[in-house]
Amino acid sequence: MTWKAPATVSAPSGSASYSQGTALTFSNLTIGTSATNGIWNTKGFSLTATTFAINGTFQLYGNEASLSTPTTLANGSTISYIATTGTHTISTAFDYRKLNISTEGATYQLGAAEIVNETFTVTGGTFNANNQNFSINGNTSISGGT
Repeated sequence: MTWKAPATVSAPSGSASYSQGTALTFSNLTIGTSATNGIWNTKGFSLTATTFAINGTFQLYGNEASLSTPTTLANGSTISYIATTGTHTISTAFDYRKLNISTEGATYQLGAAEIVNETFTVTGGTFNANNQNFSINGNTSISGGT
């Protein structure tokens, strides 16, 4: 599906997601207006956006064929991996502010060196650095998973 007009996902008390098709294309996509609102779930589909800003939470499964690199990844924004099965490679499309691995049953591994600039959180599943350099310039919280 292609949206020609700008799209803004801002859901302070809920979330927004898309559940049909195989690829999403936007001219402009903004997720949230602050780190506390706006959740976008790709449902595993590829995402392309000419202008792409993440201010809230962007949920990925890890099997997306392609993702646009955000032009803005605001302080406090979160990239959260939520697949429940399989092994997935963490996307290199982002300069992570907050990286969250939160579901049991899936393994997330690095495919290249990665830096998290605020908080790295594991509450479920498995994280594997996969012999890659992994730096955290902030806090780490591991309350579940491995």
